[in-house]
This record gives sequence, structure tokens and C-alpha cells, in this order.
Amino acid sequence: MHRDHAAAIRAGLQRWLARPDVKSAKASVVGYSLGGWLAISFANRMPEQVSAVVAFYPSTFRIADVGAWLATPPASVPTLLLAGVRDTYMNCCTIERAREIAAAAAAPATRSPIEVVEVPDANHGFALAAYPSYRPAEAAATFARALEHLRKFGAGAR
Repeated sequence: MHRDHAAAIRAGLQRWLARPDVKSAKASVVGYSLGGWLAISFANRMPEQVSAVVAFYPSTFRIADVGAWLATPPASVPTLLLAGVRDTYMNCCTIERAREIAAAAAAPATRSPIEVVEVPDANHGFALAAYPSYRPAEAAATFARALEHLRKFGAGAR
């Protein structure tokens, strides 16, 4: 991740959170695919501004070493990662990598607040109606799970 991008996102979050109509000191972030990867990556670089992350089938292929990725900086923002078991889109978001993240996050040395939810029979884009792999029942279930996560950990949750 480029340092200038992180600084720009941090500055944007600071401006948004400083608005008089925003009632929270932190933001909750939701992302899909590449946006899911960016949400997780940036949130853990600015935990003072981000309270929770929901990542739908994030592009995790960019992670060379999962343990190092979780440790630098330490993954500290409660994160819900929703992964399609049949996701093979451009080999970016495989269930194997999601499982690797779940195992590393649960390891005693790491103890990262990342929960991975596997969505059976789902492919990339299962939660977006514009995708051919859209699955309405799975989309509804994962949206409900995402809202539960955000209510528990998200901005304004106390």
C-alpha cells in the first residue's frame, strides 16, 4: 500500500468525521472485492478512526504472508470477512486464502479480531444483484450478518 494513499484516506476520514452532522468519532467501513481488501488494509492502519470492517469476498491474493500481514500493523479492527466457497474469480478471493486468514487470526500469537464466514455454493459477486453469480438468499443472509457485526462493533455501537 502506498503511503500517499493511506495519508489521503486518513485525511478524508478526518474531514468526514469532523462534519457537524456526523455523531461518531469513528467510521465503519464496508467493501466488496478490491474494496474489501482496501477496507481491511486501510482500517488496520488507522484504528483510531475505524471501528469495524465488513469485507465481502475481498481480493486477498495480494497478501504474500498472512501472518506478517496480520502483524504489521497489528490487525485490531473487528472485521467480518464473507467468503464464497466457490469463489474463483481471477484467483483473487479464494476460500483457501480466507481459511488461511481465519486460522492465522485465531492463532494465539496473533489473536486478530477477524471472523471469516464461509458462504456455501457462493461465487464472487454473490451479494450484488448486477453479477451473474448473485444469490438472493445468500445476499440477504450475509447482509443480515453484516448488520449484526456493525451494530456490535460499528460506529456508534456502545
